[in-house]
Amino acid sequence: MSGANVTVTLDFSKCTNNDVSAAPSSTRGGLKIEAFRILANGTISFADHHETIDSKGLPIMQILRYQVKTDGGVAFTMSTFSLPSYSTIPNVAYTCAVNQGVYFFEDKGPDGRR
Repeated sequence: MSGANVTVTLDFSKCTNNDVSAAPSSTRGGLKIEAFRILANGTISFADHHETIDSKGLPIMQILRYQVKTDGGVAFTMSTFSLPSYSTIPNVAYTCAVNQGVYFFEDKGPDGRR
């Protein structure tokens, strides 16, 4: 709420896939949080979306949703849509924890200040 820019990074190898039959993932990534909301129960929610191509070279859109709970747990879901039809591809969901799979960093300017 202080107006600082915040980046979140993820390391799915330290998270739990909600699909117990799925193979473990070593995927890592991150993003700058552009917008967020804080719910009455203290949960912080933010999302990101982007268009890309899948492993077959076909266009897709991915919507990434993050929910940071007051107990430090983080729910991550990725919804994927084939383009241009917007037909859905099965969701991916992980449960992580702050500082164990999900990390937050305050971005500082080149002079070390916000």
